[in-house]
Amino acid sequence: MVVSKAKLFAFGKALGQQDFIPRRPLPQNKRDIVGQFSFCIGTFEQNLTNTTHTEQQFKHLLELAKDYGGLAVYRNEPYGRSDSGFFKIEESRMRHAGRAFFS
Repeated sequence: MVVSKAKLFAFGKALGQQDFIPRRPLPQNKRDIVGQFSFCIGTFEQNLTNTTHTEQQFKHLLELAKDYGGLAVYRNEPYGRSDSGFFKIEESRMRHAGRAFFS
């Protein structure tokens, strides 16, 4: 059984490691297998009344989130081929390249 491991941090404190066990069998087709990867997700309190940031910091974070917030998934190679994307992102991007933010 494949177990994914994650290191959790919140409010600047390490909360230990969490193991995630898949709920369904992983793909066996070589074309569908996803290799090892790492990522980091960050956020901040979305309500000014609940945040520990100053009002100026909060407004700055909102502007950054508006301009740069989101999630992008890339593949090492081959990039640009519509049949290479596991999540079919490249296929969708090619179809709507004029509207895609990361085109």
